[in-house]
Amino acid sequence: MVGYTQTMTSPLPHLSLRAKLALAFFAANLTLLGLVYLVTQYRFNNDFSELVLQQDLRALDQHTQPLIELYAKRSAWPPPRSMELREAVREMVMSYRASETRSLRLRRLSLLDQDGKHLIGPLAQADRSVTHELIMNQQTIGFLALPPLPSIPSGIEHAFVQQQNQTFLMAMLATGLIAFGFALWFSARFVAPIRLIGRALTQLTAGERNLQLNLPEG
Repeated sequence: MVGYTQTMTSPLPHLSLRAKLALAFFAANLTLLGLVYLVTQYRFNNDFSELVLQQDLRALDQHTQPLIELYAKRSAWPPPRSMELREAVREMVMSYRASETRSLRLRRLSLLDQDGKHLIGPLAQADRSVTHELIMNQQTIGFLALPPLPSIPSGIEHAFVQQQNQTFLMAMLATGLIAFGFALWFSARFVAPIRLIGRALTQLTAGERNLQLNLPEG
């Protein structure tokens, strides 16, 4: 019966201990930087999308009179999806388009009552929507709402986001280079005492007895 033993070999046998340590430290830092980059990009895109929607809703402030007049008739909103609501929303949109040049994403606009209940519009996720108050006599009577954008719209907003993404990426690359330099420095500091001890052991094995180790401090 022939027996054999299986030895574990390093995936990088040609690298020194210092190089392996530096590579491991750099890989850990690179992974962390990648996660930070992804989270930062996700949060920035979400926050910027919300800002775009808030600007769209604020642009309608001067054109909400048809909705306020409709509510004032009975101090309450008509039934959801009623013709009165449709006409009031249509008048508001027409008023905006007649006097403003900025294009808004009004096809996704919805109207909520003061309790946040859906009255009219294509809103599907009220809890995630961006809302803007409708005020009458210093009281909130409802909300205009837009759902989250599936992506950053084209135009100046998209160009701005692309520029910011490039800035984030360049910052991460610069940080990665700094992390690589620190990994080399750290590995050299860590391995130096081990090398000194290894040389001392080699000399002891060779019969040398008068040894003095000058280990680096810190």
